[in-house]
Amino acid sequence: MQRQPGLSILFAVTSTLVHLKLKHLVRPHLEYASAAWDPFTARDITQLDKVQRRSARFDKNNYKWSQSVSQLTSELGWQPLDQRRKNARHDSVLQK
Repeated sequence: MQRQPGLSILFAVTSTLVHLKLKHLVRPHLEYASAAWDPFTARDITQLDKVQRRSARFDKNNYKWSQSVSQLTSELGWQPLDQRRKNARHDSVLQK
């Protein structure tokens, strides 16, 4: 079966759009929830981290169990949410 040249362009455009949607629609909500709630229970932290892990797999289109999600998030340049929470707390203290 011969590949059609338009499919690779379509895939590149689609993956770029997915990345932009996650970056501009999902990520701000995660950051707000992470900073505003400042979850202190393990259950809340786990739920927020699950959203980030699923988003990383979705963005990279890699659902293999053998693939490390930490590696995917580092490839995307995403900091862990607990680090972002610490940075947000630090920034809010400095602004006061």
